Amino acid sequence: MLKKIAYGAGLLIGVLLVSLLAYYLFALATGTTFNETQWAAAGAWFGGLMTFGAVSVAVWQTNNANKQARDGEDKAASEAAKAEDRHNAELAAANQRTLDQIDVQWRRDQIACVVAAYGTYNVLRFESDKIVDSVKVLVNKTITPDQAHKVTSLFQKWEASFIEINNAYAAANITVSNQPTREILIECDKLASNLAREIQSIHSNASRCREIDGDTVKNAMSFHDRLGFKAEELLNAARDNLNVPANQGTSS
Repeated sequence: MLKKIAYGAGLLIGVLLVSLLAYYLFALATGTTFNETQWAAAGAWFGGLMTFGAVSVAVWQTNNANKQARDGEDKAASEAAKAEDRHNAELAAANQRTLDQIDVQWRRDQIACVVAAYGTYNVLRFESDKIVDSVKVLVNKTITPDQAHKVTSLFQKWEASFIEINNAYAAANITVSNQPTREILIECDKLASNLAREIQSIHSNASRCREIDGDTVKNAMSFHDRLGFKAEELLNAARDNLNVPANQGTSS
């Protein structure tokens, strides 16, 4: 709008200047002259037009400068907004990487506890198996002191493995939070406790040279086998639920 006004003012000034020049030339040609009053009036008009033109130009320049300033401010604001968006995106990505790293480590800690528990269950089953094999032929028979001593020796090794199970389960019970894996872990612990109860009963009778009940041996064998299956199930659950996703494990 101001640009159009400036163009109009310039055109008007040009027309008036041309008119004055034409009138001056006409006056020279015809001998007509302005008196002082007419020259003063013409000068006033001319001065007013020049002032109007100067003001118009000044207004146009001011408006142009303001527009450039606003454009600069808008550009600076846009760049600042883009910089803030980049910063927020980088911050969000960094936070996500941190969360991924924490999750990866947490998964690995849980897997380590499950693997440790799995190993102790197998050791317990192995030591239990040796005791059961040694007393199968002694079921419902009188136990001699030598036989009782042999069972006691085996039981001492078994007892050490049972202590290891308790330690491994305590660590896993605190660490493992994945619900499906945790549920199987608890079932394994119950089976291990039941197996331990039967083995301890066998040792108690054997150490006193008492007859060993056949049902106790059968129960021990049953819990032994069930614990083996459940321990494998525990390992598979950890593999299915706790393994680190490929795209997450490679984040840096």
